[in-house]
Amino acid sequence: MNRACSESLRIARFALVGGSAALVYAASLLAIVHFLATSSMVSSALAYVIAIPVSFLGQKYFTFRSRGAMWGELPSFLLLQGVNLIAAVAVTHVVVDVLGLGHYAGIAAVIIAIAVISYASMALAIFRKTPGK
Repeated sequence: MNRACSESLRIARFALVGGSAALVYAASLLAIVHFLATSSMVSSALAYVIAIPVSFLGQKYFTFRSRGAMWGELPSFLLLQGVNLIAAVAVTHVVVDVLGLGHYAGIAAVIIAIAVISYASMALAIFRKTPGK
């Protein structure tokens, strides 16, 4: 299979795993809000944490098919999640509060920014290809 086709398939797998993690996040958020009646920020943070294993395991084994040690890759992945959380807040602030484009534009901007940051970080640093792969 040529490199462009292989990369396109990997991007499709990345989107599928990301979508699955987003569904886990959304379902968790709704359940937490309903059953625990916590604030939206606490509910969102808890739901985000619940979705992290889905994202990590899916991206490691399905998207990037990494053979690296889980305990070697997990700290970098968790650091990326922290960066993503800060980036999401910053992008939302700029798009919604500074530019006044509304929450839907903010959501779209966050999804795009986080996807680009995540894919590049995972492909270049976290789940590097193993020799001979």
